[in-house]
Amino acid sequence: MNRGLCQSVRTAAVVLVGRAARAGSRLARVGGGSSLPGLLAEGIAPGVVAEIVGRSHCRAVVVTGSNGKTTACRLITQALLKEGLRVAGNASGANMPAGVASAVIGASSLSGRLSADLLVLEVDEASMRCVVPEVAPAAVVVTNCFKDQLDRYGEVDTTLSLIRQATDKLSARSVLILNADDPLVADLARTARCKSLFFSVEPQKQKIASTPSGPCTGGDPAAAGARDAVNCLVCGAHYDYEYTILGHLGRYTCPKCGASHPRAHFVARDLAERPGSLWSFTLEAPDSFGGQPGGARIALDVSLAIPGLYNVYNALAAGACALALGASERAVAEGIKGTHSAFGRMEQMMIGQVRVRLILVKNPVGLSEVAKSVALDESIGAILMCLNDRYADGRDVSWIWDADLRALVSRFPRIRTLVCSGTRAWDMALRLKYAGVAQERIACEPSIGRALERTLASVKPGETLAILPTYTAMLDVRERMRRRAHLPEFWRS
Repeated sequence: MNRGLCQSVRTAAVVLVGRAARAGSRLARVGGGSSLPGLLAEGIAPGVVAEIVGRSHCRAVVVTGSNGKTTACRLITQALLKEGLRVAGNASGANMPAGVASAVIGASSLSGRLSADLLVLEVDEASMRCVVPEVAPAAVVVTNCFKDQLDRYGEVDTTLSLIRQATDKLSARSVLILNADDPLVADLARTARCKSLFFSVEPQKQKIASTPSGPCTGGDPAAAGARDAVNCLVCGAHYDYEYTILGHLGRYTCPKCGASHPRAHFVARDLAERPGSLWSFTLEAPDSFGGQPGGARIALDVSLAIPGLYNVYNALAAGACALALGASERAVAEGIKGTHSAFGRMEQMMIGQVRVRLILVKNPVGLSEVAKSVALDESIGAILMCLNDRYADGRDVSWIWDADLRALVSRFPRIRTLVCSGTRAWDMALRLKYAGVAQERIACEPSIGRALERTLASVKPGETLAILPTYTAMLDVRERMRRRAHLPEFWRS
């Protein structure tokens, strides 16, 4: 038997095993089959992902970063679908190598070819160096780089180094789509061999500076909320910040070496907040893929169906990626407008007459921004905060002390019920106490099931229950809510 035939037989066997594992996992309700097929495939045939992608006429897109990966992938996918393209990917959010392998196998025929025009993959930062060489992406999007899962990544310089190891190996045919407002992410262009395109949000200070989600101003990085990006990556001096929008995302310059915010190709201008913390903006972009920041421009009106100012960044990143890949303006606008929250990310559901909002939190900047968003919602009658310390959450929960909870604390006088739950419920309760919440206002119930029943019972018809869980707690809560609200399983959301 020749080598090519052996490979074909092996690939077909791997695909069959993967499909069987996925079906068995879902049937037994021990998961969505989003990782097991990949684990088995790599065990049976190492390198099968590279083999399948290599023989397929399919471009790959990789999205990474601390926050926004799942939502950005969802937005990119919808824009490309509106263009009439066939898109596959790891929509369930399984972003480790096994999850990527599962997605590739799930979209492959028995002949080992992908039945898609584009493969949109969310990839964990630490997994980039493994996944990128296998899928040879046409485009890599980096959303941001924040402090996240200290036990896995350490500080942000380690996270950035892991991403850079992958982006520095991209071929000249690839394109990097980078957040210009993040000095850590923008610096990836300095060492990459491929073309870099930048996206940036231009705030209208007179409109949003007075809101809890608006930018802070001031030259001192720490004072501006930019503690994750204080020192210039070129010379080590302190950045001067003109303003920040989210965390350290904003306008910056190094007074010593002159390293500064790059001129962006894709810009979100004329931001406007609509009811429900939904945002609209004008997306300015080059009129062609090879356009330069100062060249001919197009202007596209974009409206989000996903709440939160931070989702403006996700939508902008998605729009930049889709346009760079050749999608039409119409497809981008319609795709973004028609995209709703991914499971657990600002997801809303009705339980009787009570609205439940499920909002994943997993690092300081994410929790800070969610706190601001929750503080603006007058309908919230109860809050359930679920803090777990399992591997997928990050064992080190000290990050909660870096979150800014002032906006959330200001909301507590109007909240009847505040419950902390999860394996580290008491840690969250202590954090809230030191943030200024009266001890008698805080209840602890480590059992997520009992905590959920308690908070649901306290919410009046027409009010909202806000649930702020870490990753594994979110999966637990969502499954409980799914049964009540008859929602689809997370891998179908």
